[in-house]
Amino acid sequence: MILLVKPGLSALIVLIILSLSLPNMYTVSSSHAASSTPAQPVPGAALVAVNPSRIADLTMVSGHIVFEINVTAAPSINGFGVVLSYNTTVLKAIAPLDYSSTVLNTAGTPIVVRNCVDGFGPSCFSQDTPGIISLALILTATATLAPTSGTLFKVTLNIVGKGLSEIHMLSAVLTSGVNPDIVPSDTSDGYFTNIDCPEGSGRLCMPPITDFTIVPPGPYAGVTATFNASASLSTNPQGIIKKYSWQWGDGGPPTITTNPVVQHLFTIAKIYTVTLIATDSFGISASKSSRVSVPFQPPPPPNPDFALVARPDDLFTFPGGPLNSTITGLSINGFAGQVSFSTSVSPLTGLTMSLSPPSLSLSPNKNANASLQVVASRMGLFVVNVTGASGTFVHSVAVTVHVGSAFAVLPSPTFLQVFTCSSKVSTIFLLGPGSFAETIQLSSLVSPPVSNGPAASLNPTSVILNSSGFATSTLVVSADASTAPGYYLVAVTGTGGASTASEHVLVQVVARTCPPLFSELHWRHRLSITRDGGVQTFTVGLLNPNTNVTLYARVQISIIGDTGIRTLSVSSVVFQLLPGQTLSDARLAVVFNSGDIGHSFTFTGTIQWGSTPADLSAVSTQLRDMGTEDFDESKQAAGVFTVKP
Repeated sequence: MILLVKPGLSALIVLIILSLSLPNMYTVSSSHAASSTPAQPVPGAALVAVNPSRIADLTMVSGHIVFEINVTAAPSINGFGVVLSYNTTVLKAIAPLDYSSTVLNTAGTPIVVRNCVDGFGPSCFSQDTPGIISLALILTATATLAPTSGTLFKVTLNIVGKGLSEIHMLSAVLTSGVNPDIVPSDTSDGYFTNIDCPEGSGRLCMPPITDFTIVPPGPYAGVTATFNASASLSTNPQGIIKKYSWQWGDGGPPTITTNPVVQHLFTIAKIYTVTLIATDSFGISASKSSRVSVPFQPPPPPNPDFALVARPDDLFTFPGGPLNSTITGLSINGFAGQVSFSTSVSPLTGLTMSLSPPSLSLSPNKNANASLQVVASRMGLFVVNVTGASGTFVHSVAVTVHVGSAFAVLPSPTFLQVFTCSSKVSTIFLLGPGSFAETIQLSSLVSPPVSNGPAASLNPTSVILNSSGFATSTLVVSADASTAPGYYLVAVTGTGGASTASEHVLVQVVARTCPPLFSELHWRHRLSITRDGGVQTFTVGLLNPNTNVTLYARVQISIIGDTGIRTLSVSSVVFQLLPGQTLSDARLAVVFNSGDIGHSFTFTGTIQWGSTPADLSAVSTQLRDMGTEDFDESKQAAGVFTVKP
């Protein structure tokens, strides 16, 4: 899901998503393991670091640990995006991520752009898989004060095995609170270990020092480059590097080898994130991620040619929202001529596009621009190919268009603890840009979808986002006596226009004994008030909703006359209610006199109950019906009656 709140925020959101959403745009700067030799810092760069950098304890084989992601010495910022990786055989990340104390809170309440743990969450992308943690937040109209230092967010991980797990920074993006630009930043990893190297030595394992070089440093697209990881070293006694795993970030398979020197060819000119994972003879791994700029390979001089570049080549919008990319024609080696454009899109439906002008006249060694505009009619991922032709020269450039939801669904709170025979509520906030004026239909779905799970309902089930871009609904989650205790996820989904957004509420159902209920309670007017000493009868029925608990209950009926002076009260014997039992047609007698004729009386039934006959202090819900007529035998409610002759 991509949330665009205001047109003025589009550039900032694009900067964050552009650097996080695609494998070839993951990092702002090189990321090193906590034990690796630090990279040369970028002058004036902020530091995004995992804190603590090391948690090491042989006795920690269960429980949980917490890492903070901190920023230090940053300028004014109004957003960030961080992508982490970790070892799922040793640790298991716990959702949701904790950003309650994020440094952005010092300037306002941030909006969630991306939020995903192990491929699950309200805002995930295709790169979010098991072992990946991602979070991106942005402020709508404010920014922090410089210098900015503090917590970005916290991640809690359960210890599920023995070994070493990096907390590796695949990406760290800070957006400026002053200019719509990315803030230069360095990163620093952390790790957790609970094993020793060698086994039985008592010496805690440490991650290898992972490093590599590239020759040539900026290889052209289509030209093979040499990657040399010989500088990688094991930091454990008698350890050596046994395996090198290269992830190229171009969508191809990884290269896994025992040779530190490998070759790779990038076919498309872009900026890629190359990640090396070095594993030593003890099975301990560490990672290094670096950006590799792969430019177009110019033809050998003096042959003239042209090239096409799209800026940006990734667009983020919502249905109905137009967005533009600049297509630049580059004259290479003195190329001069007319370049005519054609466009295509995949998939074929859901996106319209226009290119103006339809052709460019390039002068020697000069550039010219055309504007590509796209408008989406539905959510999805589209690829627009712009092809330029001039004589025998034909070149193309691709623009990826991400069409997400125009609004966000944000529950508060996101966790509910519900006892059986009760309910809890969460307020559902819907936020969108003022330009999005649609009716949003809301639905809820409980997972797992078991027959004895909790019930969820929304009120209202449709809302209208007006010019304020704000609306609310209420989610009610209830559990009855048959609801199975445990954890459930309630997905709240909103659909409006061509946009869909969803969010989850975690529900814990806790078992408890449910109170008995009235199955019937009414007054029987059977005899004249002058007969049998004015004795009249109430009929009572009780229900034990529990399936495995026996209850003891006593019914007390309080009667108040319309004058407020005449009051009566009657109590039943103690009833035993077996699990699931319904007790019907119990009778309670009350004596009226001739002075009561013509007067109205209000009666209220109360159940006193407990798990033993002596424990009858718990009071069930009082039933009251403010009707004005007598209740006959078919009625099952408390209420008002009038004594007749």
